[in-house]
Amino acid sequence: MHGEFITMPKNSDSIHTKNFLKIISRITLLIITLSIGIPKKSNAIANLDVVNYGEIKNRDNITYQNISNNHTPTIKNKCYRVANESIRSYSPEKISALDKKGKTHVFQRFVNTGLGCPFSNINEYRAIRRASEQKRNYPIQWQLSELRITGPKLIGQSKNPGKEYYGASVLKLFLAIAFADKYNGMLSWHNLQKMYLMFKISDNAAWKYFKLTWGSDSKGLKAIKDYSIQKSRSRKKKINGRYEITDRGQGITVRGTNLFLSDLFYRRDRAARIVRTFMYSINTGKGMIDYYLPANVAIAGKSGTFSRKKWKKNYTNHATVFKFNGKTYALSIFTEGDYARYGTPKEIREKKERKRKMALLAGGLFQEEILGLSYIANR
Repeated sequence: MHGEFITMPKNSDSIHTKNFLKIISRITLLIITLSIGIPKKSNAIANLDVVNYGEIKNRDNITYQNISNNHTPTIKNKCYRVANESIRSYSPEKISALDKKGKTHVFQRFVNTGLGCPFSNINEYRAIRRASEQKRNYPIQWQLSELRITGPKLIGQSKNPGKEYYGASVLKLFLAIAFADKYNGMLSWHNLQKMYLMFKISDNAAWKYFKLTWGSDSKGLKAIKDYSIQKSRSRKKKINGRYEITDRGQGITVRGTNLFLSDLFYRRDRAARIVRTFMYSINTGKGMIDYYLPANVAIAGKSGTFSRKKWKKNYTNHATVFKFNGKTYALSIFTEGDYARYGTPKEIREKKERKRKMALLAGGLFQEEILGLSYIANR
């Protein structure tokens, strides 16, 4: 327009020079990056494997015995947990921020451990174990195995380890490895974050997301059963597969779950490493199998609770793997109770009681079968 003119800012020459240098530096950086090669985010956890974590060394050298005998909790009704920099959790937002800085090792920075609570209720443990070993329809079924490269060695189990339970969130273990195997472990950063949430906080949106990658919820559940059938080595197990997945991919057993854990922890491929890494990150299932286990023992696994109206039952399950004194163990405990709508006072009260009994059973099995304490074994 007439009469208008543009006023140049002061020191315009220096501003143009700075902009020119910025452009030159960006072009140089682009040339260097293209010559080296851009790293793929799918390779972020290529070398991850926390199976070697085993027992986390506590700087105070606290053993299981003196945790039990000299237990002095700092907070009422809370049990001791090792204060270790490597045992902490991150939000998805923080993980994304760290990834942008190139710190993709973040997935190794959190490890779930035992709570180290003192074990004392021996008589009730004996009663629970005796009943589970004598009654086929007892609501608590369990199996404890030592994992070996040649196959699991049975240490102890309930009367009916093949009893069918609704899998609840424990099924996320099977879905995760089925999905990871589908892509030979070459997962995108987006899928890694989804899987992290599915384990860390048992995110049901992530669970649904992975099922829908097969087309629908039912097809995703069918993929779990198909995975079990593919791993079968005998004709007898062709119906439900090697891992005894029943009811269209929703039912599981402690026997099949322990066998699955044994196979998973002796695989050395990329897909298995990813799933094992996330299994150590669980932030759910507190106060169950981990309650009486030592605070310096890393625990991998998955828990699940659900009110199943179709089966007229409520379920609380926990499947774990942990290492102690150089040996690796798998312990799965599944429980059931009468149906009560999820979230009601009755359901919450009964679930708390099932967790208490599960914790007692796990603590007693640890002391009797793994520590070999004779006074526990007098059943």
